[in-house]
Amino acid sequence: REILLHFGLTEHLGAIVGGDAVTCLKPAPDALLLALDQLQVEPRDALMVGDSGADVAAARAAGMPAILLRGGYTQIPVEELDADLVCDGLLDLPSAMRRLQDAA
Repeated sequence: REILLHFGLTEHLGAIVGGDAVTCLKPAPDALLLALDQLQVEPRDALMVGDSGADVAAARAAGMPAILLRGGYTQIPVEELDADLVCDGLLDLPSAMRRLQDAA
């Protein structure tokens, strides 16, 4: 929350859920499901954007698709982590989201 406040991002977010808000951390889906509940959004209408295998596993457990960004917290190539799509960076995210939506 402090980092988000520092960069002025909190006003753009509908929910903020950190690891201290749940008992089980990723790859458990608890934090994702809590955020979705706060937003009143169904998992099928959401998307996990992450950078690790734990992010993909949490998304799968929550019933939502996952996009991974290169350069995150994994020693395994992101292409091997079973994400729905892989992006080189955040600027690629809008087109990746459109591709996922078109494929659905």
